[in-house]
Amino acid sequence: MRIINHSEYLLQRWKNGRGSTREILRSPQEGDLDWRLSMADIVEDGPFSNFPGMERTLILLSGEPIQIQHNDGPVQKLSLLTPYQFSGDAKTYAFIQSQGLDLNFMIRRELGSCHMNVQQLSKGESKRFNGIIFIVKGELKVNNHRARTYDTVDFQTETLEVEALSVCEIIEITLFCNARD
Repeated sequence: MRIINHSEYLLQRWKNGRGSTREILRSPQEGDLDWRLSMADIVEDGPFSNFPGMERTLILLSGEPIQIQHNDGPVQKLSLLTPYQFSGDAKTYAFIQSQGLDLNFMIRRELGSCHMNVQQLSKGESKRFNGIIFIVKGELKVNNHRARTYDTVDFQTETLEVEALSVCEIIEITLFCNARD
């Protein structure tokens, strides 16, 4: 189990050079990317970086709803805390109404997929998890350690119980790996 404080996230420029992201977790640590969890500021209309062969899931964490268009097709509205999946192969453009923040998970298509589930926990509520938890707001206790707003708890190799120390909104991220021959 590892708690990653949001101040530890690695700041990186976008592939297209038009902004930056904060890398939270990735596999492998170096070399070609199999999967990555990151958080980015949304500051202006513009194109997304292209990630051929990757499937992406985006969740708007703050700001007004944004609109996304793929390959000059119909515009789709993204609302707060609603997972939105799309292909990293697509030519994607975002139209924003206000600045905001998003959480993005990318996984190489042939390796598997991910599921993001937004949940609310009441103060004092305990629940068991296995995977990755991103805290949208609130504070959790995990193994006598505290994780707070925008922190990430990584416990992909074990199942642990967490306790909400306040009303919490969290995103549970589960990876599903394809069987390899």
